[in-house]
Amino acid sequence: MSWFEGFWRRSKPPNDLRQKPPRLSHVSPAVGLALEFVRESSDAFPPLKSAVGALLAIYNICDNAKGNKERAHELRGEAQSTIIFLAGLFRMFKDNELPKELPTEFEGFLATLQNIVSELAQIQRRKNIFSSILHSREDATVLISAEKRLACANIHIQLTFHKQHTKDLTEVKRLTQNTDSKVDIIQTKQDFMIVILLF
Repeated sequence: MSWFEGFWRRSKPPNDLRQKPPRLSHVSPAVGLALEFVRESSDAFPPLKSAVGALLAIYNICDNAKGNKERAHELRGEAQSTIIFLAGLFRMFKDNELPKELPTEFEGFLATLQNIVSELAQIQRRKNIFSSILHSREDATVLISAEKRLACANIHIQLTFHKQHTKDLTEVKRLTQNTDSKVDIIQTKQDFMIVILLF
């Protein structure tokens, strides 16, 4: 059992998250590669799979939006970028310990994604272009807000990983300095013994 499993509280995803995800042919090759990595990494950190499921739901809703297509495509692009972004972060820490703060931070991140999916449900309900035109202004507000919140959530998760990476680098530097000091001491002792033997 992983160190975070006891902490993480599994929650039942909203109906929108249980819909059929888009086919990989509908996303960019980079996203396809990222999804493959996520599948391989989900055992190490199961919440990652839930987050990507929510992002695919966001992608799917935006891809099928009847109106505000420009705004919807911008949010769709943000969802794609986030999948690649997450895969890149987890790949960087693949062979190292994940940040201890990650379960708490990721819980908030996943909650943000699920809230965005729930809010986008009103756009998903627009079955024709006339309904989309009628509600264009309020739908645009939802899309703009969703894109900003998703971008902020990305930054928050990135900072969590960045802090851990900084700690790791600091520890490596400390160990390197200690090793260098020990080597200097050993070298000094060896030089001293050589001087004694010469005399």
